[in-house]
Amino acid sequence: MNWKIGATAWSLPGTPLEAMKAAAELHLSCIQLDLGSSKDGYALQDPAAQQEFLKISKESGVEIVSVVLNDLCGCGFVHGPEDPCTKTAYETIAAGIKTAAAMHVPTICMPSFFHNAVTDEVT
Repeated sequence: MNWKIGATAWSLPGTPLEAMKAAAELHLSCIQLDLGSSKDGYALQDPAAQQEFLKISKESGVEIVSVVLNDLCGCGFVHGPEDPCTKTAYETIAAGIKTAAAMHVPTICMPSFFHNAVTDEVT
């Protein structure tokens, strides 16, 4: 089995780009990147940012293994269509899929914490 040891970009020091460089310095094999928030226009959707991350990934050998939709923690989809956050959550998911596809990242991660927590049989 080939093991990969990585980290989330937000758990490493600095900006997400600096986190990629820190991951390389720590000899990590992979990293997860956050899509960004709906309020800020999903920073990782920016094609220039995507290219910069992909460049650092190629140069450092640190693989981008997933795009994480952390915005779902504040505005989730588990409470049904009547919840005001559901539309934003679906937009976040669509943006994450589009971004991951553009970057050839094989996985999106949809956290289920806080507002997106599954707490009972209904949610």
